[in-house]
Amino acid sequence: MSRWTHVAGIIRVDAIPIPPFMPSIRDVEAAFSENIPEGSEGPIKVSVYPYSFSDYNVCFCQVIIYGDLRDFGEIEEIEQIIEWIEQGCKKLREKYYIIRQGVVQIDDEYGNLVIMHTTGEEWDKMWIKESEE
Repeated sequence: MSRWTHVAGIIRVDAIPIPPFMPSIRDVEAAFSENIPEGSEGPIKVSVYPYSFSDYNVCFCQVIIYGDLRDFGEIEEIEQIIEWIEQGCKKLREKYYIIRQGVVQIDDEYGNLVIMHTTGEEWDKMWIKESEE
């Protein structure tokens, strides 16, 4: 029987365009393009959606993370997802982007459930349940 891990989340990325820093959707896509966690039928998907610009809007984009990973879900594998998300956000902060808010749920059908959330620098991780493996 297959083991599935379901991932769904959103991260709000803000940016204030003050020269020489000019925000780019490519920067955001690149931050999450390496070492993407992958099950036997493919990796987590990432979509980046820009916000409409206005004179008073610092909201730059939202990063949507989603996927169903087959034959994936051991605690070490779930920790790979957590690390990948944290590293992607760290890369953006190093380029002067602001991670304003984010929430990601990682749900393994065999008993692991993690909810990650942030309102700034660090991600809080809450293991709702952890399987006895």
